[in-house]
Amino acid sequence: MKRPAEILRDWIRAADAIKPTCLNLMEFEALIRYQKERLSRFMTEDTKTIIKENIDSLIESADELAAKEHYGPAIHLMMAAREECVKWILVHC
Repeated sequence: MKRPAEILRDWIRAADAIKPTCLNLMEFEALIRYQKERLSRFMTEDTKTIIKENIDSLIESADELAAKEHYGPAIHLMMAAREECVKWILVHC
């Protein structure tokens, strides 16, 4: 099942393709701009969700490795989680 952002991206692509045949070009372009703004908001929310999932997964994997006394790889995963946290902060600001 497609995410709303994917559906919107497909709609925008199709609308851009048929734009030359549109009789009311100004209103059609305004509608396309509006849909692009909506897509931007969807993408921001998707990005936040993906980054949060990455952070959770990295920390969980690091905990499992540390429990098995594989500290080197666990440290690398925690460093990767920290980088994801920086991305998360940038997306939220």
